[in-house]
Amino acid sequence: MTYRKGKNLSLATSSLDYAGALGERVLRVRPLFALAVVWITTAGHTMNFREMDAARGWVPAQGYGLHSALLFAIAVGFLLARMLPSVCSALQGTRLALLGLTVGSLVNGICLLAPYEVLLASRVGAGLCAGAILRLAPGLLPPSYQGVSVFLGILLPAMAPGLVGGATFLYGWSNWEGGFLFEGGLALLALALFLPSLGEEAIPHRGEFSLRKFVALIFFSLVLGCFWYIGHRGQLDGWLESQAIFLSSTLAAFGLLTAMVLSGSGVLTQIGANLFPRLVLIFFAGVVQFFNVSDMGVYGGLILNFSTWERAWLVGSLSFGAAAALISAPYLRRFGPLHLAGLLTLAFGMYLAHEQTLGWNYWNPLNQIEFNWFPAPQHWQLALARFCMGLGVGWILFSMQQFHAMHPGDEEEAQTQVIACQFLGGACSVGFLVTYLLIGHQAQYSFTSERGFIQIQAVEEYRVILQGELDRRGFISPEAGSHSLMFRAMNYEADNLVFAHFYNMFLWSAMALAVVCALAWIFSWWKTRLTDPGPIP
Repeated sequence: MTYRKGKNLSLATSSLDYAGALGERVLRVRPLFALAVVWITTAGHTMNFREMDAARGWVPAQGYGLHSALLFAIAVGFLLARMLPSVCSALQGTRLALLGLTVGSLVNGICLLAPYEVLLASRVGAGLCAGAILRLAPGLLPPSYQGVSVFLGILLPAMAPGLVGGATFLYGWSNWEGGFLFEGGLALLALALFLPSLGEEAIPHRGEFSLRKFVALIFFSLVLGCFWYIGHRGQLDGWLESQAIFLSSTLAAFGLLTAMVLSGSGVLTQIGANLFPRLVLIFFAGVVQFFNVSDMGVYGGLILNFSTWERAWLVGSLSFGAAAALISAPYLRRFGPLHLAGLLTLAFGMYLAHEQTLGWNYWNPLNQIEFNWFPAPQHWQLALARFCMGLGVGWILFSMQQFHAMHPGDEEEAQTQVIACQFLGGACSVGFLVTYLLIGHQAQYSFTSERGFIQIQAVEEYRVILQGELDRRGFISPEAGSHSLMFRAMNYEADNLVFAHFYNMFLWSAMALAVVCALAWIFSWWKTRLTDPGPIP
């Protein structure tokens, strides 16, 4: 009996030791969970914006203004976290940032009738805290996990809409506040994991506070604020006809010049040396990455009338492509410039989406009286195209993350610029999306109905055919019905052409960058051949 008790006590002690070791391992990798929460927050709630705009009576420029403000604030928060004084540890800073991210997300999810300014301030606060987490949390990771944080930024922005949309749909939170509440809950869980502390995490955060650079960051934030206002209010206010838009443009130019002067020649030299191809391609990849997540909320919500979960599924192919990029990139990068392959793959995906959109028979008004008709391509029609988009963007981001600065001592500063550029590209893409949505439908409707390949005579011919079909099926007023259905068909066509135009612009942008990168790579290879005489005989 004594032996059995001693054995049981030994087993219990071993179990406690194992549980303690397991708990310590969990605490060591908890920064990964915090980083995952931030990357999910960058794009997950966009699938709920249609309901939010409808509930508040907003146009997309207002609703998506909250999202672009978040992305701009993340870039500022990431840069600001570098200036934290050395008395603040990375653990303390991460805790405070997680608390701010939790409060910011919950305010947007709970205060449903709050003024727009309050909701905007909440998004900005959440973005500043999210940027601080992206800066501080990787320093708490063991060295063997450092590379994983880079992969999260490639994979999770595409997966986030599916995670948040699926969770809100399954739990009955399909209203627009559900996305914010889910993200706030994730941030709260991450904060709970960060309450315990490990001894080595109390090391003060290595930061250098510079008043001059801090003031430069304030002016840079002013520039981003002006860009945000111009991007989301420019079309609504009439561009330069509005004094507010003119004043914002003037302030942006003044703020940018002042920020450049205060930053000093050293920072500008680093940016210039790192500009091409690294920062240019990271910015472009950020534009494509966040644009192709945000635009499916509009596409699936307004054109296809999909639910939150169905809209998220439209983004699913992007996440599969991003995952394939992460799996294949470490093996493919040894065979040549992976970013060039990424640009060509991205262009191919845009070409497929463009052709699928133009080739869809939405223009045939007879389809509108069939039960199984949809006005635009759906999941499976766009699956391959969007898979190629995710694959191409993933290869570009991976390649540029592995790209090293010309001087090894500048690599830390270069990595900071890379993360900031990815979010700046995403924020600019949202402003471009909402601006073109405001003007694109009117322009495309005018194009298709008056000056395009469907002329007035052709429209009338289609209407007469439709009137005869409605009369054959027993409609009470076939002439009035044919006019109504033709009007709807032309609007559907205009909506589809807006997205076809999106794909076409990204197609040619990717091709242009691919040509420039190919020429730069050939020049670099030829220069190496000239300077390297080869082995001495």
